[in-house]
Amino acid sequence: ILVTFRDYLDDITPHIPPLKLRIASESVIQNEGLIHRFDPETKIESWVLSVCGQDIGQMYLKVGKKLFAKNIRGWLGPKTDINNSIAETIKKEPDNFWYYNNGITIVCDNAKRETQADQDVIIIEGAQIINGQQTTRTLQENDSKNTNVLVKIIKISRNFEDVEDYDVLVNSIVRSTNWQNSIAPSDLASNDYIQVFLEKEFRKIGYQYIRKKMSKSEARTWYGQGYHQISKKELAQAVAACLCDPNIVTTGKEILFEDPYYKTIFGSHDILFYLVKYWLMRQVLYVARGDRERTYAKWLVLNFMWNKLGSCIGSGRSGRQFCDMCYGGAYGTLGDILDRVFKAVKNFYRLNCGKGEEKIEVRNFFRLSKLAQKFREYWASPNNHYGHKAEKYIKRFENDLRNENEK
Repeated sequence: ILVTFRDYLDDITPHIPPLKLRIASESVIQNEGLIHRFDPETKIESWVLSVCGQDIGQMYLKVGKKLFAKNIRGWLGPKTDINNSIAETIKKEPDNFWYYNNGITIVCDNAKRETQADQDVIIIEGAQIINGQQTTRTLQENDSKNTNVLVKIIKISRNFEDVEDYDVLVNSIVRSTNWQNSIAPSDLASNDYIQVFLEKEFRKIGYQYIRKKMSKSEARTWYGQGYHQISKKELAQAVAACLCDPNIVTTGKEILFEDPYYKTIFGSHDILFYLVKYWLMRQVLYVARGDRERTYAKWLVLNFMWNKLGSCIGSGRSGRQFCDMCYGGAYGTLGDILDRVFKAVKNFYRLNCGKGEEKIEVRNFFRLSKLAQKFREYWASPNNHYGHKAEKYIKRFENDLRNENEK
């Protein structure tokens, strides 16, 4: 029961039924059947075999996307270079597909070999394709009855108490077997419990949280129309810019999915914790659009705005009201505040970038560390000609939000 509950937490619902794969028997090519390996210390049991590509495609048709729940990516679409190449081999060189393709790796709860109607088969329980999703989907979309594909099946015993060890092992296998498409830290985080949790919680309130790398069209097929899409990378940027030194965000997105930042960014189970920061980021990006200097300064501005407004919009009814307001696209007083903050940031840059040969280019200036504290000091100084008006707008914005809550 606990293992079934864990599957639910991992979004493997409904339960995947036992799946049957026929062991390929080719008339002109010598085939000894399969390789079977058992490790008595770890109790891990493995099989390596050849399978008709059409059988792999049928397996996906029977189960659907849940077959890839533990895969770190989604379907990247038929037009990527790799998937185009796979499709071309199926169409033009089906006999060579076995040689060209890296194969498919399946982890499962149990597997056993049987003979059914004079045909050798292997029955797989709790199957998860952790490497080979692009191959599987491409085999399904094309006439693949004349192809054979190499399949590795790994049976790993599970119990609820050892779930962390299980996840570490599966992630290690994923990292070691996925070579055709590079693996980033954000990919390895895709199946973390908090990522699955966020996807479910966002879904309840009309958002599609995209935690796996996939094509936009594939993402829409998962939920259908009418959901606002948020990717895990842009959510990570929003939270990191608000809570950390904003220069961290300028170093790239992948670092946000590594220690020590990941646990800080994705450390809450309160969906509003993430959503208000996301919508504040969207407001900042909107006001920065079309201006080169503002684009470089956006993370500093976002950090400053969270420092100013976080206590007001960070939780409760005010936070929900703020998100609803932003979802509607109205910028109003907040847009006026942001415009003045960006102007102040531009002046802050001119006062601190240096002169002549020592002048720091704008894109490098906003990558400097500890700028957030320096800008807050500048904001309170006589050199800031935009602060007085902006502070009035901030108070008006907070009052308007409170008045909306009282209605």
